[in-house]
Amino acid sequence: RPGPNFFCNLITSALYHSQEDNVVVV
Repeated sequence: RPGPNFFCNLITSALYHSQEDNVVVV
């Protein structure tokens, strides 16, 4: 199953997308 980093990345990506539409997190 996914590790803690997986969820951390999801949260970070969501924050970036919510703050700046021009920022693309891969």
